Amino acid sequence: MLPDIRAGLRMVNASAKVGDVDAALRQARALDAHMPAAKRHVLWNTVLKACSNASACSKASEVFAEMTSRRVAATPRTFGKLATAAARSGSLSAAEGWLQEMQRRDLQPDIVLYHAMLDAAAKAHDTSAAEKWYAEMSRARCRPDVLTLTSLVDSFAKEGRYSEAERWFDRLVSMSVSPNVWTFNTLISAAARTGNLKVAESWLPRMLELALEPDAATYNALVYAAAKREDMKAAQKWFSQMAKHSLQPTAPTYNSLISAAARSGSIPSASKWLSNMLELRISPDTLTYNALLDAAAKSGDTTAAEGWYCEMGEANLEPDAVTYNVLINSQVKAANVKTALRWFSRMAESRVQPDLVSFNSLINVYSAAGNMLGAEGCMSSLRDASLTPDIRSYGALINGFAQLDPSAESTHKAEEWFSRMESSGIRATVIQYNQLLAALWKSPTPRRQDAEEIFRRMVATSVPPSRITLRTLGGILGGHAVSRLCRELGIDEGALARDGGAGPQKRLVSPAPAQTAACNSR
Repeated sequence: MLPDIRAGLRMVNASAKVGDVDAALRQARALDAHMPAAKRHVLWNTVLKACSNASACSKASEVFAEMTSRRVAATPRTFGKLATAAARSGSLSAAEGWLQEMQRRDLQPDIVLYHAMLDAAAKAHDTSAAEKWYAEMSRARCRPDVLTLTSLVDSFAKEGRYSEAERWFDRLVSMSVSPNVWTFNTLISAAARTGNLKVAESWLPRMLELALEPDAATYNALVYAAAKREDMKAAQKWFSQMAKHSLQPTAPTYNSLISAAARSGSIPSASKWLSNMLELRISPDTLTYNALLDAAAKSGDTTAAEGWYCEMGEANLEPDAVTYNVLINSQVKAANVKTALRWFSRMAESRVQPDLVSFNSLINVYSAAGNMLGAEGCMSSLRDASLTPDIRSYGALINGFAQLDPSAESTHKAEEWFSRMESSGIRATVIQYNQLLAALWKSPTPRRQDAEEIFRRMVATSVPPSRITLRTLGGILGGHAVSRLCRELGIDEGALARDGGAGPQKRLVSPAPAQTAACNSR
């Protein structure tokens, strides 16, 4: 009995829609021998659709190889699906390879393929590639649409080039391309990532002018923007707007609210949002607990941090690198090397790969404890792990040596690490200059000339000094000499003296000690 071709194609398409590549492939193989020759490409393109929806780039290559072995003719749609699978998996080079193969076969790219190329460029944060493929698309006389607009905006937004993302938005709107909710959400999310709440909020009226209804993702982005600004009032306002429009909050919504509350020091508010989340049966995820861990660590409450870690385990959530990095970093204030190393070891036991932040946190703990031999050993281990030190790695070592008891050797080591940092191509900021000046201040022998030369170099390289810079320099040269230097170099000493300092941090109430003790005994 011959299979029903239409019913079979519907089954393959149903599998493709949900990205079930194995099911689509199994169904296609059973159906292939019964397909009319002119329709076989439709069947196999549908399997490639499954690969595309599953972001399965390598599987798409395997399906294409099987198509070729079965002598199924490839069409422009075939290559569009192949490029889309590559784009969604984040491989711009693979997407470009499929385009080249298509052109080698004298097939003309269509709008679907150009959209795949733009999407691949956006995911790769490659704005040059995005502009190149838009130019190619224009040369091929493919009319841009809303997908074109959103992909271009997304490319520049992800690279942090927000003004250019806006420029592309205005340019394509002027070409009568109508943006959709996804387009606006991309712009709002980009502004939110930079903490620019005012700009994020400014897109909402424009959205409403076009009769577009904001969705949960829109409000999530606005709540996140408020959280980045540590504006709890605005975060609550946008959360209320979600409820007003009958939109269901999600874990990311609550994660942003908890983060905003913790950053603003409102620990009861953070607990309230967590309770609210649980009441609605929205399961906290790793990001939720990481936000709570970070709040505890920043307040110096290591007991609370360990308590939240225990709760993660009880919720069957897997800690990630951020989790362990926060726990390691929580030991800096107490300079507790032993506990920091315990968390670093547990990270390895959990098969979580330490990253640059992990090593930097450990260097900070060793430095805070005055164990500079251990700190330098961490820097060596960092390199052994094929990681490249950044300004935080070097800064922790410079500051560590600067904080040691006065000695010619510790001053020399601070200078050595500052020099190594510059030799690696990393440009010092005011923080590293202040650390180096602090080391010179504590030198047992006067280093006035060196301190003055460092200050002159700082100003010459357009690094603005701070109040701390002048205070440290004054300790070495004396107040009159600093005033003379400032006048000579055009530094407004009075304005710097009026700069304010950072306020105190709030403490987080710890989970029950018995719970933490039980967790640590496991």
